[in-house]
Amino acid sequence: MVLKVSLVDAFDKRALRTISAAAAPEKALGSESGLIVASVGTAFGTFKAATRTTLGTTTIATPDPGGSIVVTWIAVSGEKQAGSTVEVQFTDGVDSVTLILMSQVDAPPNLAIPFPSRVQGWQDAKIDMITSGAGDATVSIGYFKVPASLPFAEWDGLR
Repeated sequence: MVLKVSLVDAFDKRALRTISAAAAPEKALGSESGLIVASVGTAFGTFKAATRTTLGTTTIATPDPGGSIVVTWIAVSGEKQAGSTVEVQFTDGVDSVTLILMSQVDAPPNLAIPFPSRVQGWQDAKIDMITSGAGDATVSIGYFKVPASLPFAEWDGLR
Protein backbone atom coordinates (compact mmCIF):
# COMPACT_ATOMS: atom_id res chain seq x y z
CA MET A 1 0.00 0.00 0.00
CA VAL A 2 1.29 3.46 -0.90
CA LEU A 3 0.23 6.55 0.99
CA LYS A 4 0.21 9.83 -0.87
CA VAL A 5 1.37 12.53 1.54
CA SER A 6 2.21 16.13 0.86
CA LEU A 7 3.32 19.09 2.93
CA VAL A 8 1.30 22.27 2.61
CA ASP A 9 2.63 25.82 2.94
CA ALA A 10 0.88 27.37 5.96
CA PHE A 11 0.76 30.79 4.28
CA ASP A 12 -0.65 30.11 0.80
CA LYS A 13 -1.95 26.53 1.34
CA ARG A 14 -0.09 25.23 -1.75
CA ALA A 15 1.57 21.81 -1.68
CA LEU A 16 5.34 22.05 -1.29
CA ARG A 17 7.58 20.36 -3.81
CA THR A 18 10.75 18.55 -2.83
CA ILE A 19 13.79 20.45 -4.11
CA SER A 20 17.23 18.91 -4.02
CA ALA A 21 19.73 21.68 -3.23
CA ALA A 22 22.51 19.64 -4.83
CA ALA A 23 20.60 18.94 -8.05
CA ALA A 24 18.98 22.35 -8.55
CA PRO A 25 20.61 25.08 -6.43
CA GLU A 26 19.04 27.84 -8.52
CA LYS A 27 15.56 26.56 -7.59
CA ALA A 28 16.49 26.04 -3.95
CA LEU A 29 17.56 29.67 -3.68
CA GLY A 30 14.65 31.10 -5.67
CA SER A 31 11.30 32.41 -4.51
CA GLU A 32 9.42 29.15 -5.16
CA SER A 33 8.09 27.43 -2.03
CA GLY A 34 9.45 23.96 -1.48
CA LEU A 35 10.93 21.48 0.92
CA ILE A 36 14.69 21.57 0.42
CA VAL A 37 16.39 18.23 0.79
CA ALA A 38 20.01 18.62 1.90
CA SER A 39 22.54 17.02 4.21
CA VAL A 40 23.17 18.62 7.60
CA GLY A 41 26.64 19.65 6.39
CA THR A 42 25.19 21.33 3.32
CA ALA A 43 22.50 23.11 5.31
CA PHE A 44 24.53 24.20 8.34
CA GLY A 45 28.16 23.76 7.33
CA THR A 46 30.85 26.36 7.00
CA PHE A 47 34.60 26.29 6.43
CA LYS A 48 37.77 27.80 7.78
CA ALA A 49 41.35 27.78 6.59
CA ALA A 50 44.72 28.39 8.20
CA THR A 51 48.22 28.84 6.77
CA ARG A 52 51.46 28.33 8.66
CA THR A 53 54.97 29.07 7.40
CA THR A 54 56.82 28.26 10.62
CA LEU A 55 56.85 25.59 13.30
CA GLY A 56 53.78 25.81 15.54
CA THR A 57 50.10 25.22 16.14
CA THR A 58 47.05 27.07 14.84
CA THR A 59 43.50 26.37 15.97
CA ILE A 60 41.24 26.19 12.93
CA ALA A 61 37.83 25.53 14.53
CA THR A 62 36.50 25.49 18.09
CA PRO A 63 33.17 23.99 19.20
CA ASP A 64 30.70 25.79 21.40
CA PRO A 65 31.17 24.93 25.12
CA GLY A 66 30.03 21.34 25.76
CA GLY A 67 29.63 20.71 22.04
CA SER A 68 31.68 19.15 19.28
CA ILE A 69 32.63 19.56 15.63
CA VAL A 70 31.71 17.33 12.69
CA VAL A 71 34.24 17.54 9.85
CA THR A 72 32.74 17.19 6.36
CA TRP A 73 35.92 17.63 4.31
CA ILE A 74 39.61 18.50 4.59
CA ALA A 75 41.98 19.98 2.01
CA VAL A 76 45.74 20.34 2.58
CA SER A 77 48.20 22.10 0.28
CA GLY A 78 51.70 23.43 0.69
CA GLU A 79 55.31 23.61 -0.39
CA LYS A 80 57.98 20.93 -0.25
CA GLN A 81 60.09 21.58 2.88
CA ALA A 82 62.94 19.48 4.27
CA GLY A 83 62.18 18.05 7.71
CA SER A 84 58.59 19.28 7.93
CA THR A 85 55.19 17.69 8.55
CA VAL A 86 51.60 18.95 8.63
CA GLU A 87 49.17 17.42 11.12
CA VAL A 88 45.44 18.02 11.58
CA GLN A 89 44.01 16.78 14.85
CA PHE A 90 41.08 16.87 17.24
CA THR A 91 42.26 17.91 20.72
CA ASP A 92 40.75 19.11 23.97
CA GLY A 93 44.15 19.98 25.43
CA VAL A 94 44.43 16.61 27.20
CA ASP A 95 43.46 13.98 24.62
CA SER A 96 44.31 14.20 20.92
CA VAL A 97 43.41 12.18 17.83
CA THR A 98 45.21 12.76 14.53
CA LEU A 99 43.01 13.05 11.43
CA ILE A 100 45.87 13.58 8.94
CA LEU A 101 49.66 13.56 9.20
CA MET A 102 51.53 14.47 6.01
CA SER A 103 55.25 14.70 5.33
CA GLN A 104 56.49 17.66 3.31
CA VAL A 105 59.99 16.21 2.84
CA ASP A 106 59.79 14.50 -0.56
CA ALA A 107 56.81 16.25 -2.11
CA PRO A 108 54.43 19.11 -1.35
CA PRO A 109 51.33 18.05 0.59
CA ASN A 110 48.29 18.12 -1.68
CA LEU A 111 45.19 16.30 -0.53
CA ALA A 112 41.42 16.77 -0.56
CA ILE A 113 39.15 14.35 1.31
CA PRO A 114 35.35 14.47 1.49
CA PHE A 115 34.00 12.50 4.45
CA PRO A 116 30.81 10.62 3.50
CA SER A 117 30.41 9.30 7.05
CA ARG A 118 30.31 11.12 10.38
CA VAL A 119 33.75 12.33 11.47
CA GLN A 120 32.81 13.92 14.77
CA GLY A 121 35.03 14.92 17.66
CA TRP A 122 34.23 14.67 21.35
CA GLN A 123 33.07 17.28 23.83
CA ASP A 124 35.13 20.49 23.63
CA ALA A 125 37.61 19.03 21.10
CA LYS A 126 38.86 21.74 18.74
CA ILE A 127 40.68 21.22 15.44
CA ASP A 128 44.33 22.18 15.33
CA MET A 129 46.85 22.38 12.51
CA ILE A 130 50.39 21.60 13.65
CA THR A 131 53.50 22.12 11.55
CA SER A 132 56.95 20.86 12.42
CA GLY A 133 59.95 22.56 10.90
CA ALA A 134 59.65 25.48 8.52
CA GLY A 135 56.72 23.98 6.64
CA ASP A 136 54.62 26.19 4.42
CA ALA A 137 51.12 24.67 4.38
CA THR A 138 47.45 25.56 4.27
CA VAL A 139 44.66 23.45 5.78
CA SER A 140 41.02 24.11 4.92
CA ILE A 141 38.18 22.24 6.60
CA GLY A 142 34.45 22.06 6.10
CA TYR A 143 32.52 21.48 9.32
CA PHE A 144 29.44 22.12 11.40
CA LYS A 145 28.97 22.35 15.16
CA VAL A 146 26.92 20.01 17.34
CA PRO A 147 25.56 21.60 20.56
CA ALA A 148 26.02 18.61 22.93
CA SER A 149 28.53 15.80 22.79
CA LEU A 150 30.16 12.94 24.68
CA PRO A 151 33.26 13.26 26.86
CA PHE A 152 36.42 11.70 25.40
CA ALA A 153 36.25 8.33 27.24
CA GLU A 154 32.67 7.66 26.11
CA TRP A 155 33.38 8.91 22.57
CA ASP A 156 36.51 6.76 22.33
CA GLY A 157 34.60 3.70 23.56
CA LEU A 158 32.09 4.02 20.69
CA ARG A 159 34.59 4.09 17.83
